[in-house]
Amino acid sequence: GNLMAQVLQAIVLGICLAAFGESAALSQLILINTGVSLFAGLMPVPGGMGVAEAGYTAGLQAIGIPAPIAVGAAIAFRLVTFYLPPLWGSVAMRWRSSSRARTMAARRRRRSAATSSTSAWRRAVSLASAT
Repeated sequence: GNLMAQVLQAIVLGICLAAFGESAALSQLILINTGVSLFAGLMPVPGGMGVAEAGYTAGLQAIGIPAPIAVGAAIAFRLVTFYLPPLWGSVAMRWRSSSRARTMAARRRRRSAATSSTSAWRRAVSLASAT
């Protein structure tokens, strides 16, 4: 569970680093990611905002990545893993709620149509039996 999450996040950090033309060993990236996660979790800042970016930047610089590239990779990593997922989630929730609303409206229309046709049939049968 958590081990795979750390490994996957380290891989994503490596991909962000590769986007800026640098590379690092997976073991280094796992160490940086785990250390920053622990450190950012201890800070009284929601989601470790700012603290995590500074930690990733410092960790990447500690393994020999130049400062401008470390800052860019850290910000890109946080964008991909922390800041953008809520936006994708809100789009998915809006789509789901609009889809659910359309489904519920269609069910109500079908139920209403079935009820009205049943009522008309019952009225016709009662009129025929009354005569």
